Amino acid sequence: MKQKAEAVFDTSNVNWSKNTEYNLIFLRAQENFANDKLVARGVVFLNDVYEALGLPRTREGQTKGWAMSEHHKRISFGINGARARTETQIPLSFNIDGEVLNKL
Repeated sequence: MKQKAEAVFDTSNVNWSKNTEYNLIFLRAQENFANDKLVARGVVFLNDVYEALGLPRTREGQTKGWAMSEHHKRISFGINGARARTETQIPLSFNIDGEVLNKL
């Protein structure tokens, strides 16, 4: 069953740029990199993604994330929809699979 994890990429992040397009390019590149990791490893933890984005690690992120399967083959940060994106923040909604620690 799919779950969601929420975060905000904003001006407090070391990777933030004043140029909104640069922020979206950065986020899409990290999303693509996470998907490459998923194919290579079979499992990606939420904290792996948080670390790549410059977000703080979480307790939830230690065990939850994505596992490659015939039903799930793509990590999404939820940045492609018409969300509450502004000049100072981009909301992220990760499509995690849930607990993946036992999938290692």
